[in-house]
Amino acid sequence: MVARLVGNGVAHGVVPHFPGKGVTIQLRINETRQLVIDVSDPNPKFPDFEAALQGEQGQGLWEVQRRHAEITWFIPPNGTGKTVRTTMTPGPVDL
Repeated sequence: MVARLVGNGVAHGVVPHFPGKGVTIQLRINETRQLVIDVSDPNPKFPDFEAALQGEQGQGLWEVQRRHAEITWFIPPNGTGKTVRTTMTPGPVDL
C-alpha cells in the first residue's frame, strides 16, 4: 500500500512546475491506534480524487481503499502542495 501511495505521489504530484520538490511520507499511529499514512507532494491540485477512489482514474487509490483504508486529501496548513492521508485500523494480515 505504501508503494502505491508513494508511486501516485511521484507520478501525479511531482510535475515540471515544481522542480527540485519531491514526495514525503509520514507514518504514525494515532490516538485511536489507527495507522495513518501521509504522502505529501508539491502539486496542490487533485481534480479527479473521487474518480480515483472509484477506480475510474487509475487503480492505485482504489486498490488501497478496497483494503478498508479511509483516504482523504487536503492542503497542509503551510499552504504548499497537498497531502493524501490514508487511515487504517490494524487487523489480521492476509498473505
